Amino acid sequence: MRIRSIKPEFWRSQDISRLIIEDRLLFIGLWSYVDDNGVGEDRVPMIAADLFADDIQRDPSETFARVSRGLARLFEGGQIVRFSNDGRDYFEILEWKKHQRIDKPGKSRLPHHDAEGSTIARFSRDIRENLAPGTGNREQGSGNEGAGDQGGASAAPSAPSHFCKRHPNGTDAPCRGCKVAWIEYEKWASDGGPVQHEHNWFLDGTCLGCDERREDTT
Repeated sequence: MRIRSIKPEFWRSQDISRLIIEDRLLFIGLWSYVDDNGVGEDRVPMIAADLFADDIQRDPSETFARVSRGLARLFEGGQIVRFSNDGRDYFEILEWKKHQRIDKPGKSRLPHHDAEGSTIARFSRDIRENLAPGTGNREQGSGNEGAGDQGGASAAPSAPSHFCKRHPNGTDAPCRGCKVAWIEYEKWASDGGPVQHEHNWFLDGTCLGCDERREDTT
């Protein structure tokens, strides 16, 4: 995290005023998260942990979901560009020099969106405007509407955990199993429904993300 400044004209910018207030806060927070060249790793758990640690402690699912939706809106609104390079996801703050003046910027270790090998993400990659954990698709109702009616909407599927079975209450140091759990949550949030769990086995035959055990372990 780095010390940044906020220019007075930021608050009167029409591009910024089009954002909801929550996204303006996230955008400012990203300035401290990125390097001196305006580039950062596009990893929701890391961003949330740096900017909203106490919120994660109170409600990790909601915090991750709000950060994820906020990043999607910033991307769609042209404040950031999301891209991949060499199998890793990054984002870059557009018009970085307009927002920040860095006297002695550190040497860039992360690729830029226009670097060789970079692939710009599609807008649909992480847009989840219609979804929130445990609520299902808002266009289809909350899942409680029509309760008692045979033709009513069925209950919305609950959100999968963001953490593995070894860290059910969360952790400040997510393990490989937590990463698997987060990937499955992202699939759930994108599709609006349950996902097929893919086992990731330890050598002892236990799965990273569930309680099943492989029978052929010797």
